[in-house]
Amino acid sequence: MSAASRRHALRRGFSLIEVLVTIFVIGASVALYAAAANTITITRNAKYQSIATRVAAHQLEELRALSYASLPESGSFAHSEMDLLPSASGAMDISAYNDKTREVTVTVFWQELGASPRSTSLTTLITESGGL
Repeated sequence: MSAASRRHALRRGFSLIEVLVTIFVIGASVALYAAAANTITITRNAKYQSIATRVAAHQLEELRALSYASLPESGSFAHSEMDLLPSASGAMDISAYNDKTREVTVTVFWQELGASPRSTSLTTLITESGGL
């Protein structure tokens, strides 16, 4: 084998190594991109869940501050932070738990574009002498 053909053979091997390294780098980049995209989705979902829980807790505290006799009927409610959730709405269900106690459930609903509807609920008991 002449010196020229040895150099040519070495160049072919080097090109193969370059191709393998390039494939590895591209594969690693795609994997990192997929992980980052998934992290963004998870972070957004956690943010929405946190906002919904905070809104529901605030609504429960407002209801607990009312007297037993002045508790409203079941229905919807609004809160300024619900504007931070996509397509959000709030509902409260107030029902008799026993003679002197009412069960109050506050639910916040939201739906992201292209995703299934989500919700979070908080429940408490309110008696004639105050909230439990």
